[in-house]
Amino acid sequence: MKQTLIFLLIVLLFAGCKKEKYGNLKQQIKLTTAQQNRSGKSMKSTQELRYTQFGDFITSITPSSFIGEFDWFAYYYMNANEDYMTLIDLTHNEGLTADFSNNATIPVIPMLGGSVYENADGEGEYFKHDVTFKKLVIQMNLKQVIELPSEYSDVHLIQFDIDGGSFAQQNGNILTTEIYPLNQAVEELKVFYPSIWMVFGGTDSTYIDSCQIIEGLNMFPTYQIKSNKFTEWTLTPPLPEQTKTIVSTLGFNNDNIIHIYAGADNIPYTSDDVIVLEPNFWERIYSEVEITLGTTSPNTN
Repeated sequence: MKQTLIFLLIVLLFAGCKKEKYGNLKQQIKLTTAQQNRSGKSMKSTQELRYTQFGDFITSITPSSFIGEFDWFAYYYMNANEDYMTLIDLTHNEGLTADFSNNATIPVIPMLGGSVYENADGEGEYFKHDVTFKKLVIQMNLKQVIELPSEYSDVHLIQFDIDGGSFAQQNGNILTTEIYPLNQAVEELKVFYPSIWMVFGGTDSTYIDSCQIIEGLNMFPTYQIKSNKFTEWTLTPPLPEQTKTIVSTLGFNNDNIIHIYAGADNIPYTSDDVIVLEPNFWERIYSEVEITLGTTSPNTN
């Protein structure tokens, strides 16, 4: 009887000291203007992608500053009532602002939905099972500084007289502008005010649509760009004492992405010249996911 009591005490002691182990899940977002370094869908060159309704093409320019302002960045299985992972959600936390050209990497705390474990003994929630994400949803504004040809130093561009200059400022040949003034010259892109929604995946083509961003998500229908340029990826839950770091790279190649056209008079370097983002500029965006593994510090309690 005494031996049995001692054995039970030892079992209870170990049970009280041993703590269930959970893995850690860490998330980062990296922004870059570098070209995609993995095999992917090829893009037409800038010379092939031009508008024809704005007069003769004059030149193309690479912005000296290319800053993304994100209100939404989320991965979905397919619909909102299924598993999803939101890295940026302005309705629950602050948005994210970072310069693509600086290769900025920012840690984020994601919101997970669906079959999720609350990780009380580690960092970050995680799914109870493998989840393959089939869509990436982004809401983004762009702030850009554009050095125009010197011929515009004394030319006032009427295209950018918007709300007293709240979306664009011209100082000589230096133009500081958000995405809206560059979109509003293009009829089908005027609907994106003041930012742009993009849904990558879940389609086999690229087009502009007006519907709910994600089926089942509680928001009004809105315009969005649908694109097939997305490679689905799978997130496997971390094992006990394992740290899994996920880096979501969003690349946006901005080489010569700004186009200048001669406008209605078809005379270069006059006030009615049209400055726009390249046709289908969103096809320059790509996403890559890198997952690295490490181990957590042992729990000795």
